[in-house]
Amino acid sequence: MPKPITREDAVADVRAYIAYYNSRRLHTTLGDSTPIKFEQCA
Repeated sequence: MPKPITREDAVADVRAYIAYYNSRRLHTTLGDSTPIKFEQCA
């Protein structure tokens, strides 16, 4: 039986996704760069 997901697990997963989304995921509206890189160049 799988371990139940706790609130702490969910928070950790959301934080990990936000870190990925802002630091590694390319955004076409930002000229195929990451939001962090885009802000550094601005």
